Amino acid sequence: MTSDNPRHQDFWAEPRAEPDRILVVQSNPSVSRRITEVLAGPGRRIRVVGGAAQARDIVHHSPPDIFVLDVLLSDGDGRSLAAEFRRTPSTRALPVVMTVPRKLAAIRGDLLGQGADAVLERPVDPDLLAAAVGSELRRGRNLRGSDRVDPLTGLFNRNGVAALFRERRSRGEMQGLALLEVTEFGELTADLGWDGGERLLTQLAAVLDGRLRPGEEAGRWGGPRFILLGPESRAEAFLHRVEEIQAELAAHPFRHLDGRTFRVKLSYGVAGHRDDGFDRVLTAAEVALRNPKGDRGGGGHEANEGADGDDGACVLLFDPQGQAGDLLEARLVQEGIRVDRLACAEDMHGLPPGSRPVMAIIDHDIRPEASRLLQAMANGPLGPIPVLILTEEATEERLVEAIEGGALDWTLKPVVPHELMDRVRRLLP
Repeated sequence: MTSDNPRHQDFWAEPRAEPDRILVVQSNPSVSRRITEVLAGPGRRIRVVGGAAQARDIVHHSPPDIFVLDVLLSDGDGRSLAAEFRRTPSTRALPVVMTVPRKLAAIRGDLLGQGADAVLERPVDPDLLAAAVGSELRRGRNLRGSDRVDPLTGLFNRNGVAALFRERRSRGEMQGLALLEVTEFGELTADLGWDGGERLLTQLAAVLDGRLRPGEEAGRWGGPRFILLGPESRAEAFLHRVEEIQAELAAHPFRHLDGRTFRVKLSYGVAGHRDDGFDRVLTAAEVALRNPKGDRGGGGHEANEGADGDDGACVLLFDPQGQAGDLLEARLVQEGIRVDRLACAEDMHGLPPGSRPVMAIIDHDIRPEASRLLQAMANGPLGPIPVLILTEEATEERLVEAIEGGALDWTLKPVVPHELMDRVRRLLP
């Protein structure tokens, strides 16, 4: 990719072949100086930016080889930026090393699930930082090799997917694997022609890539068959996620070269994380794909009957009455989540009989009521309830206060719907 802006064209310039380009995204000047001192060396070019907007500007013109990204940015959430890099084709395979204040280290696992390859507490240990960046740079070169990318779709090919699976497995990450296949592809190519068939696969790959959430990765296994890797905290949740993707792809209007639109049918097979290697997990997914039940490949997963029919389960929403709260409630309901909207802790006494709160969302900017609500969720008669806070001011001081008060996660206001739902899904039991 080139740019007409000389500043961007010359940015990575270095009088040596292929320097390692490191982009540090950090709003605290003293921390960024320390990181630069540790990582500086021959064959490296380091650029420091103070926020998400500057990082996007650099990436748009000339992506680096690795990101060193803080979770707290002056103009946004570092987790959201990492997830954005994972969704963008030009940066999806680039390593991301994230830093997090020590008092917020409880979200370390969450960061790994949202796109970080390594997470370091700050104040950062210089030796750990140097080792993590060096290791991720080497891994990134391997994953970006041309022998691991499908030339038609730009997704990982089977070599790339297998390498990614094994690399995640080596870090002890639980993951599910699914195969998605366009059924009746022969009949489609007879109508569309060979070029039209390839165009369909390219379009489908782009739509699939655009549907991925943090921690998910897609590749093309060959022909009309695609492969999906995703975090598997619960078997039923991963199966449901694959069903969701399959439905979205099946509903998408694809376009013929002559302008006609059409839809495709897809079957899928799902295999969960086992102690088996990649080949055995893949074989389990292939067996599920050939399941005579067709579109409900199960891969050995047994759905928990009755789990989706618990009418008493609800999410408590504590926020000021207004349009923002209305929109937030509507989005949760749209996702099939029952919401009980309350103004204060005392309102919990008026919950309908049989209600079973499984999570609470609290506007942390309601002061001092937010502190009382956090305490009520942690020590109330219903037992500890997971809490997600909403905040306009994601400073380290405010977030540490909320986490120490009992919150498990946060999201910035104004709320971005898909980011909110990602946070909610991770906290729901």
